[in-house]
Amino acid sequence: MQNKKSNQKVAFFIAYMLLLSLEMEEIHMRILAIGDIVGEVGVKKVKEILPNLKESENIDFVIANGENSADGMGITSSIFKDLLTARCRYCNNGKSYMG
Repeated sequence: MQNKKSNQKVAFFIAYMLLLSLEMEEIHMRILAIGDIVGEVGVKKVKEILPNLKESENIDFVIANGENSADGMGITSSIFKDLLTARCRYCNNGKSYMG
């Protein structure tokens, strides 16, 4: 029984060393951070521009600050859904949200 455990440890160690020795390809990710979406006009502009911009610039991930998207009163679920539909993948509600 002891010998079997020793063999498993050796096999694991060899597999681990082989894994470490593999050359890994670099991974690149393009991230767009949108500062502050303000009001209906800001939301409309993001919806209009973002989908094409993501494709033309090969953007992988979009972060947006949506805390003023409801005319300075935070963000609504409707606006949040609109931003997700526009291919924004993370939308914070800033410091205005407490809860």
